[in-house]
Amino acid sequence: MSIYLYSDKFSKIKSKLTLSKSYVNNQLWNWLYKKKISAFTEITNISKSDLHILQDQSRLFSLHTVKEVISSASTVKKIKFRTADNLFIETVIIPDKTGKTATLCISSQIGCSLNCRFCATGRMKFQRNLYVNEIIEQYLLAAKQSTLPVKNIVFMGMGEPLLNLNNVLTALNIFCDKEGFGISAGRITVSTAGIIGGLRKLNNFHHQANIMISLHSAGQKLRDKLMPCLRQNKIKVLKKFLHDKVTPKKKQIMLEYIMIKGYNDTNVALHKLLSFCRGLKVKVNFIAYNKIRGLSYQPSDHKTIKKFITCLKRNKITASQRYKKGDDIAAACGQLIT
Repeated sequence: MSIYLYSDKFSKIKSKLTLSKSYVNNQLWNWLYKKKISAFTEITNISKSDLHILQDQSRLFSLHTVKEVISSASTVKKIKFRTADNLFIETVIIPDKTGKTATLCISSQIGCSLNCRFCATGRMKFQRNLYVNEIIEQYLLAAKQSTLPVKNIVFMGMGEPLLNLNNVLTALNIFCDKEGFGISAGRITVSTAGIIGGLRKLNNFHHQANIMISLHSAGQKLRDKLMPCLRQNKIKVLKKFLHDKVTPKKKQIMLEYIMIKGYNDTNVALHKLLSFCRGLKVKVNFIAYNKIRGLSYQPSDHKTIKKFITCLKRNKITASQRYKKGDDIAAACGQLIT
């Protein structure tokens, strides 16, 4: 049975190949992780017999690009991939403010089991976790299709990363290890709805990626209504984790707060958020809700969002607004669906 070359750390992959000499493994590593080849035919310094072995025992990619859409407003590009078992995922390339580099938003699952009421992906039927190689391949294939160099990677696409934790951690190893791509963990962000057990494991992982928690409400009842599958992950337990995690040596944790008109943008919601943030080293990113076909939720207006930001700043809590990109092609936060 053929193995996918990006399905595990290279030290484990090479042990499964029967290449003629150990130095051939080093050559292969260079082609995979430095030159990031698209096909075996690009390899020029490995013997024909070893290339035949490689082609017989392994596969380079399992994902296939089926569709690309580019936003006319922001040049955000959304890519739809087909998996080997004929399922689909979406990946998004987001240019930064300077227009010189890009951030890659990758998926961790096909669909999502959390069923957050306001999210398009949550309305999909959960089909399965992505394999390690499918996570890595999104990075490689999308980077080749990007007109800008990919500087940052965010696990903010389809699915809940901490419900596919083992594969996400293995992918982090491949992204960050010296025997992998050698990407700084500080350039990678894992976004989660707040799975406490997974957060603890991620926090203790040796590659300290940034953590972003999708909070959306600091009131237990409203959060349970908006994010019903997180009822077991209590707000007070989440706050204790944040309090215990953040030390002077630890990074500031980001909280994502999607502003939904008439739900989490009231004065009561603001006071609960302020109370939650007090004593924590956090930064709150506010995002106006992105409309989704078939749902009645509406975004909060700019004045209300500004009020929330101003109130938090007055209380010495870092806060800012993250502006929409790609909503015209259903590539913005909460809009990914296949």
